[in-house]
Amino acid sequence: MSSRKIKREEPGIAALLPIAFILFVVPMIVYMGLTKLSPAESAIWGNDVDYPDFFNYIKSQWFMVASVIALIVFVGYLAAKKLEIKKSFIYIPTGSYALLIVLSTIFSTNRDIALKGFMARYEGMFVLLCYLACMVIVMNLVESEKQVQFLMKALIASALVIGLIGLFQLFKLDLFRSEFGKRLIIPAKYYGYVENVDFRFEESYIYSTLTNPNYVGSYMVMLIPIAVTILIYVKQIWLKAGMAALILIFTANMFGSRSRAGLVGVIVAVFLGIIVLRKYIFKKKVIFLGITAAAIAAFLIINVSLN
Repeated sequence: MSSRKIKREEPGIAALLPIAFILFVVPMIVYMGLTKLSPAESAIWGNDVDYPDFFNYIKSQWFMVASVIALIVFVGYLAAKKLEIKKSFIYIPTGSYALLIVLSTIFSTNRDIALKGFMARYEGMFVLLCYLACMVIVMNLVESEKQVQFLMKALIASALVIGLIGLFQLFKLDLFRSEFGKRLIIPAKYYGYVENVDFRFEESYIYSTLTNPNYVGSYMVMLIPIAVTILIYVKQIWLKAGMAALILIFTANMFGSRSRAGLVGVIVAVFLGIIVLRKYIFKKKVIFLGITAAAIAAFLIINVSLN
């Protein structure tokens, strides 16, 4: 008796729209959400009842919504037998981690915090499980170069906006400190409190839309190798020029964030990049030296200008 094998169909771009939303829109969200603190959070924070969060609460909500939609689409493909789960060892540690997340939540003494995450972070059980779900979904839905390009374009476009906001912050032209910017990130009913909005980071520190300069440094370290790889492999001159400009923006953001974690990360990335791309580097010495010189110049200019 023969078993019928599922005919795998490459999911279209539409199936990846929730993931593209996570890559493109979610990192850029900056909007105030007023949350009620739990007794444990209030005790640590100073007996406040409400906490106005600008960077992470709304991000976490939209991230979970998009993740659930992505999961529904994924399950729909499986139910219609247009897709089969790829075989991979990675499911074992992923499933183990998911189980430990659930168990740690069940046995937590502060279950409400374990579910929603601590204030200003909001990475509780639901968000962590969504991270894992997105990883599994992308592993199984993404098949072609066209799909990879679609997701990369969403990521790069978002990073460009984040990088430009950061670049303006570097030169003390912070959008969110302006009257217009504050009104963009505060609900209309709280406009009367616009003057009370304060920022804990000094001017010229880059935090962009990511809460903390350390997050900016880590984010840019992830993006720089991607941009360098695209620069190497694209053939069109205008694309190479665009990627070179992006690399400079990302590098400026990394240095401007003053993130030591980002600096360590980029050193490791450069070391690994030289190993992986050594054959290309020897063939294209001019491009490699140009990238290196531009990165060093960016570092020196920013370092001197910021003393």
